[in-house]
Amino acid sequence: MTSISINNFLKCKVFLVIGASIDRNKFGNKVVRCYQQFNLPVIPINKRETKIEGLNCLDSISTYQSIISDTNYNNINNYPIEKDISKIGISIITPPGVTSLLLDEALNLGYKHIFLQPGTYDNNLLKSIELDSKWSTMNIIFNSCILVELGYEH
Repeated sequence: MTSISINNFLKCKVFLVIGASIDRNKFGNKVVRCYQQFNLPVIPINKRETKIEGLNCLDSISTYQSIISDTNYNNINNYPIEKDISKIGISIITPPGVTSLLLDEALNLGYKHIFLQPGTYDNNLLKSIELDSKWSTMNIIFNSCILVELGYEH
C-alpha cells in the first residue's frame, strides 16, 4: 500500500460501504458519515437495513452493478450513479472470512479500488493478496484507515 494507492482510491466518483451499520458507534456507520462529511457520494451496503444516515441502502455490490448496467433504470432512490466501474471505490468493514468472499465478488464484477478497514483481514488473506496474481488488477488498500486518511471528525 502506498500513498499513490490511497490517492487513486480517493479519486473515485462513488463509494460503496460494505458492512454499513445503523449503529453510530460502529465503524460501518462512521465510514458512511466520513464520506458524507467530505461530500463524497456514498452508498451504504447492508442486507438488513433500508436506510443508514438518511441514505438508501443496497443489499450488495452486485445490486449496484445491476443498476449501473441497466440503461432503463429509474433512479427513484437517488443513488449516485457511476457507470465506469474503475471510478467506484469500495470500503469493506466485515470480518475476515466475509471480506475474502467479498473480494472475490468484487474481482469477478470488475471493481478495481478496495479499502480494507482495520480488522477486516487476517494474515492469511493478506498473504493471498500478495501471492496470488489474480489480485494484481486491483488497488487493494490495507494497513490504513479511511477515517484517518480523510481526517474524519466525529
